Amino acid sequence: MLHVTNGDSAADLILRSGIGGSVLPWRDVLHIGPVPGKLSIRELSEKRAAFLASLGWGIREELAQSLRLRNSTLRTHAEEDEVVLWFEHDLYDQLQLIQILAWLIENKYCSPQRQFLICIDRYPGVRSFRGLGDLNPAQIRHLFDTRKPINLPQFHAAADAWACFTSSKPGRHQAVADNLNIELPFLQAAYRRFLQEWPSVHNGLSRTEGHALRLIADGVSDPTEILHAHWANERAPFMGDWTFWEVILDMARGGYPLVTIEGDKAPEGFRNVSVSATPEGLAVLGGDEDAITLRGIDRWYGGYHAIRPEETSRWDPKQGRLQVPGVDS
Repeated sequence: MLHVTNGDSAADLILRSGIGGSVLPWRDVLHIGPVPGKLSIRELSEKRAAFLASLGWGIREELAQSLRLRNSTLRTHAEEDEVVLWFEHDLYDQLQLIQILAWLIENKYCSPQRQFLICIDRYPGVRSFRGLGDLNPAQIRHLFDTRKPINLPQFHAAADAWACFTSSKPGRHQAVADNLNIELPFLQAAYRRFLQEWPSVHNGLSRTEGHALRLIADGVSDPTEILHAHWANERAPFMGDWTFWEVILDMARGGYPLVTIEGDKAPEGFRNVSVSATPEGLAVLGGDEDAITLRGIDRWYGGYHAIRPEETSRWDPKQGRLQVPGVDS
């Protein structure tokens, strides 16, 4: 039996629970960086390794080797073994889940007798549940007994959603958030949160950038305090510390930075720096400047690559949907 889950913390709990089997942490932050469609899982893994290495999160070849081993482990077990998928309700997990399910059905490994799903947004008696890492081994053993066979409509829903996520067409991304009847219960809300990371129609900031920049402008200079405030502002927190730090780092880059950082900018040392807002950052918050008009954009949202401010689709919080240039809202 193979257990596939979102990362090392949950993987360690599953191992310590005593339920047996091998454990595979999926380890990819799919909501940032390029995830273009029509690539094999090997080709996509190479692209992801290059992107993660560009953030300073590891050495490219070592990351690529880790992803190749991950892929081959899933393939080996899917061919002849039971696979149990352990995931949560947040964006980070839901994107991993649809990638795995899409790959399984593409390779004709989908079988309700061999693939099972555990996907939760709460656990009895656990207040402020954030994820599987909040549980103990006994609770993990209980969850294992609640696993459900993955049915064919769930496989198809995941494959459709993954095709939309890897699409270069913004309208296909919006379609996932609009699907009220999707077979995966947490995917629609998670995908709506993903769309809120696209630039806002109001100032060009993502929801995360906007919240962080407001805190910084109010004088919160400690990245740990900013991160904890960010988590408290999310119904389903999906960013770890390094991912959140990349958001801050990106606002400090370019010819018109929105924040300045004093101290070591490496992911390992970000807790010891001080962050402050620049005049440009304050102007964006005040509505006098637009972040991507001022600074430009070169950012991926799944398979959509935003590179021209005037052509970039934006999130409209009042309408609750993407506004696509050239398309009637």
